[in-house]
Amino acid sequence: MIKRIVKKFKICFPHRWEDDITLIVLMASALDICFLLKPLNGSDSLAQMVFILAVLLISCVTQGYLYGMVASIASFFAVNYFFTFPYYALDFSLIGYPLTFVTFIIVSIVGSTMTNILKEGEKIRTQSEQDHLRANLLRALGHDLRTPLTSSSCSASLLLEQGEK
Repeated sequence: MIKRIVKKFKICFPHRWEDDITLIVLMASALDICFLLKPLNGSDSLAQMVFILAVLLISCVTQGYLYGMVASIASFFAVNYFFTFPYYALDFSLIGYPLTFVTFIIVSIVGSTMTNILKEGEKIRTQSEQDHLRANLLRALGHDLRTPLTSSSCSASLLLEQGEK
């Protein structure tokens, strides 16, 4: 039973170094973009949108749910710490922050789920195409083998009939 749980966990939360790099690059990019746009917009809503986009991209590009969840949590703290008054301090007493956290998590789960569904559909489509090609190949081979065999059989029958005369 524990082996089944561990196997299920590894399927839902796989770890790959390529995904680690993707997570770091996209989160750093979101942070940089928000710092560049901070003088243009005084509210934290722009930072939230940039980080929601980063979470969605991370969820869609990486495998499983782990990286999207990590990105959600990191985004929540980054927006709170860097882009919400009081700046450079964590303050969870502001109205709406539980909703922000829930939004990040939901975006992560939906993005990861949709990506997994699309990947599964692609696997099914690829398998179907392979089965179709295999059937066509067997059909062509069967035809190519039957034609000479039929010709040889007819020739042998003709020779047997002619051999008696």
